[in-house]
Amino acid sequence: MDIVTVPALQALDRDELSGGGGRLSVSCLEGVVVVRVSGEVDLHTGPALRAVLRDLLAPPSAGPGEGAEGRTPDGLRAVVVDLAGVGFIDSYALGVLVQGHRWARPGGRAYAVVATHEVIRTRFAVTGLAKVMPLHPDVASAVRHLRAADGAALA
Repeated sequence: MDIVTVPALQALDRDELSGGGGRLSVSCLEGVVVVRVSGEVDLHTGPALRAVLRDLLAPPSAGPGEGAEGRTPDGLRAVVVDLAGVGFIDSYALGVLVQGHRWARPGGRAYAVVATHEVIRTRFAVTGLAKVMPLHPDVASAVRHLRAADGAALA
């Protein structure tokens, strides 16, 4: 499994910025981080994704091993987890994604998940997670639909 974390502005190309669902402004993308994951996410590789999400989202007041004291990026408004390059996830990986969602909420940050593979989309639907964390077909769509924890649009 590979994980790359980039600002949303770097994750999107020119076509995605002005494509389908409307133009994305630079200000809309400020403070949005994309965590691109590829490969398989399971019990053996999932802890690395959990650590990245913890470092980005966990409140400093979290207990030992649960917080990212001083490492949370300033101005972070949202995290998009891009699973487009992932072909398999297990129940542990689903738990990691749920934990990321939980970490985002207290800070009022938005959290979105991108998934294109039918296996992943089916797991989200069967487990009911799609109701809590709707899946998006691409990063641009996810950014367009980001909502802060209080329900207000970020754009």
